[in-house]
Amino acid sequence: MPAATLSLREAADLATVSKSTILRAVRRGALSAERTKDRGYKIQAAEALRVYPAKKNASRLHSFSNGAVLEAELSGARALIAALEDQLRDLREQRDKWCAVAEGVKLIADQRTPSEQTPNLGLAPPRPWWKRLAG
Repeated sequence: MPAATLSLREAADLATVSKSTILRAVRRGALSAERTKDRGYKIQAAEALRVYPAKKNASRLHSFSNGAVLEAELSGARALIAALEDQLRDLREQRDKWCAVAEGVKLIADQRTPSEQTPNLGLAPPRPWWKRLAG
């Protein structure tokens, strides 16, 4: 199912903002858009809803036919789910790597003898501050 594309005016109506607000967002890079042959803009409905979330009482949302708003929200939600699943997969891989490193360190530490665990550098232990003060 192809994603719904909107003109500047349609995106403004969907986001319940002015056309110039949408244009400024496109120019500053906050909103992704493609240029059309007639020098207009083509904006994904999901992208417009990402930048300008729909208001709860926005009556303009009902003016779009064929469920374009629902389609946009659904595609946006699917994209978010896919991004979060990728992030979760990466975090699990990193966790597993760090667990393996920790296991290796634990094995090395367990193999050391007690004299190796606390190296004696020939230095006397530091005296408490009150002994240093009293002499």
